[in-house]
Amino acid sequence: GEHFRKVSYNGGAQDLVVKVCDMTTGSANVTPDTARVLIYLDGGAAADNGPSCEAAEREPSASPVAATPQPTPGPTTQAPITKVPTKGPTTSPVVAKPQPTPEPSTQAPTTKVPTNAPTEAPTEKPTNSPSTSPPTTSAPTKTPTVPPTPPPTSPPSLKPTPIPSEECLHGSFILEIEDACTADSVLEAYSDQVYNAAGAISSSCSSSAESDLNLKLAAAGISDASALCDQVYLTQDKVPFTSAANRGTDMNFEKMFFNGRTDWQEEVETIYETEDYSASSNLKEDAEQVRAFYDGVAQGRRVEWPGTLPNFQSSFQDADGLATCTTNAAMCCWPKDRQANDNNGNCAKAYDENCVDKDPADNTDLCFVDLERGNASTGVDSTGPIVYSGDNNDGEGSIHCHGLAWSNDINDKTARYKANNLFFVSMYDHMYQRGYVKNVPGAPMCGCVEQMPTVSRSDCTQVDLTETITITYDAENTIFNSKLTAVHVDFNACRGINNRNNDLWAYIAKLYYQKDITREQFGEAGRIITNTNCFEATNHELNKHSLTPGYDHDVDEWTRVAGRESMYLVDPYGHRAFTRSLVPSTNDPDNKHYGIIYRACQSCIPTHKKIFYRRKTPVPDGLNLQYQVLYYSSSSRVTGNFWDVDFSLHSTYEDALNNVNPWKCPGNSFDYRYTFYGRCSPDGTGVNNQHSRFHVAGERNDVAYFVNKPEDDGLQIEPTNIIKGREYASGMALKDPTDGTIYMTGAGRDIAWYRDDFNYLSEEVDGDHTAVVHVGSISSPQPHGWSKSGILFRSSLETNAAYYGLYLTGSNGVCFQGRLQVGAYYSHFGCVQVGIKEAWIKVEKQLDMFYSFIGAQETEGGPITWTQIHSRTIAVIGEGSYQVGLGISSGRSFAQEVLFTGYEVDATL
Repeated sequence: GEHFRKVSYNGGAQDLVVKVCDMTTGSANVTPDTARVLIYLDGGAAADNGPSCEAAEREPSASPVAATPQPTPGPTTQAPITKVPTKGPTTSPVVAKPQPTPEPSTQAPTTKVPTNAPTEAPTEKPTNSPSTSPPTTSAPTKTPTVPPTPPPTSPPSLKPTPIPSEECLHGSFILEIEDACTADSVLEAYSDQVYNAAGAISSSCSSSAESDLNLKLAAAGISDASALCDQVYLTQDKVPFTSAANRGTDMNFEKMFFNGRTDWQEEVETIYETEDYSASSNLKEDAEQVRAFYDGVAQGRRVEWPGTLPNFQSSFQDADGLATCTTNAAMCCWPKDRQANDNNGNCAKAYDENCVDKDPADNTDLCFVDLERGNASTGVDSTGPIVYSGDNNDGEGSIHCHGLAWSNDINDKTARYKANNLFFVSMYDHMYQRGYVKNVPGAPMCGCVEQMPTVSRSDCTQVDLTETITITYDAENTIFNSKLTAVHVDFNACRGINNRNNDLWAYIAKLYYQKDITREQFGEAGRIITNTNCFEATNHELNKHSLTPGYDHDVDEWTRVAGRESMYLVDPYGHRAFTRSLVPSTNDPDNKHYGIIYRACQSCIPTHKKIFYRRKTPVPDGLNLQYQVLYYSSSSRVTGNFWDVDFSLHSTYEDALNNVNPWKCPGNSFDYRYTFYGRCSPDGTGVNNQHSRFHVAGERNDVAYFVNKPEDDGLQIEPTNIIKGREYASGMALKDPTDGTIYMTGAGRDIAWYRDDFNYLSEEVDGDHTAVVHVGSISSPQPHGWSKSGILFRSSLETNAAYYGLYLTGSNGVCFQGRLQVGAYYSHFGCVQVGIKEAWIKVEKQLDMFYSFIGAQETEGGPITWTQIHSRTIAVIGEGSYQVGLGISSGRSFAQEVLFTGYEVDATL
């Protein structure tokens, strides 16, 4: 029977046929002992025009060339042909090195002699190489080639000679990879282009492509497929960075360039350098080499990293031992635009009038420059920070930052082409294309991120590649050779985490989450590119130098009544204490005022750092002026606080005292949505973003308010305890030294449940005591019916302490409550006189019994008649020392103010 498979061959119109002949008639299956193999070229159009098995059987000695029968090996079999790679030169077919085929007019069919198998044919030379080509014999006629007749003394030998290798596939090959070269991509290419090609291996082969490739690598002395990639990248040609500018090979020009000091950055186009007033210092002409380098080398070859420059080196080295950036990131920041008509920045023609000190497109907030950080590049031995408190025209002016980042894997595309990316960002895209030049004072123009100024954000570019890598295997000499044969580099906006594109911080974060950089590298970069704003980073830097934002006011002239962040002292005064602190002018009848409020704002623009509010009319009893100053934001104006009627704004205290040079407002209209300053300014220009509502984060920080009264003459601060069982508790207490009135504020969730949240003015006592006070004048921007202001006896200052309390509530009258055990749920005992707005209250402790009273006073200053309204035993309070005092919980995040008068804790009974 005939068993054969015909395989298309790229060498021409002929087919190479391998025919297996069963030499035993009637056998159900071909076996090694009953088979003969015929190999010939079939050049006809029919399915099979070659010799038949019957002819081989009838004339066993007809051929002068014998072929010892090939055994059926175990799991591996000699491959008849390997696939020509789908990519690469088609003129070098990758096969098991057959001898050249003679011209068809004289070529006779031949029998293939298996490699490594001995034969009696006199034309074959012994060989041990699996890639050695079998011999061929020509015949004058198309007679099938069959094995020779064995010697008469022994029967024909059909016993095969085993193949010494375990490889399934023998022969040379070529692979092409159009992607990053990795062990996985090499294996995938070998599997697709060679091993799994049609007819490449016998169906009886059980070895995998990976095992087969590893055997070849081991035979070549190569540890694994990744070593082939290392060879590609290690031997990759690199173009010196100096070729980009072509201004010498000593890197002096590049050093000056990255510090913002070359003629490309210093000069601006002008007509005054030539006799005929023709333009000179044209950037596009002067830097033409940059465009040529971009069009050629930058997109097609690898550029060498300028690691010899201090801007781009640190103590950190990559896996090749080359100096690089600690953060694996570099950044440029430009403060100037020198080129018109490129849709970037505000430089315009005519250059000599409209392109002098012009700005790039602003894309960041410059927080500060650490002078010591930039010393390595600038060559200046300086220390300390230069802080920019505002943004854009409110601070440093327009600044544009753009950067790049790369992997710790030196074979990763981001690491190999980081110099291409640096060239694109610094020289081509931003200088040549946009005209962005110069450096931020105290820092290099471009450098490792760890040398650059601290900024809120930066744009970002990444490289995307199309690479072709060719790997050849010479089976005869057992040699692999791998080489990069083609490159195309694209420069695109970085793709960072959470779909944040063109953002350097987000791209560095992506590299961290992909494990391309370390946590320490990400952390250091994140301290320089804040990803938020400048507030925390700037304060941290100032603290390092023992510096704190703030304002050192004159205590003999001013009393601080409110402050936030670095200017925080205590919680803001309540509105009655706020108004009480204002000192009207009474000694100048022609220029009378009713108090001056001074705002100091460390983070504001220069014109708004100091604002003086001059009160032109008395503060009405029903006006919460403190709320208007600290919190109010609405388009509606409030009666009693109209601009230019009830108050005016001034730049200096002297102007406010003398009522001169008042501020003006856009359209002569004060915008009450902008708390305190109304978008007004000294010259009437509308100014945004200078307000600071004290309950809102993200507006102006480091702000304080002062009133015109010496601190020693005004209300005196009484320390309180913030019992913070929830999230709202805050407040303060002020005591008027003239009459003992306590102006106390308190915010808090409640004095209830399992944990209390309130402000507590208390003292530690023991024994039995009586506390008495008048509660009134409750004021809150957000009144709550269950706000509580009154007397508390507590076992401790813990949030879950046992207590007995008697309060005036917002709208539920005088109520008495307690917690009978530490950590227990509170108990509500009842309320009286629902709806009253002020009351005299008293609590007496006698042993473990508490008695509560409400008082009536017919005339102010007259005697008080007390009525007992409740009693309760709470044994745990008084077992040793305990706390007694005044407490306030507003039920809101806003504090309410309460006036306590006649407060007294008596002597032990």
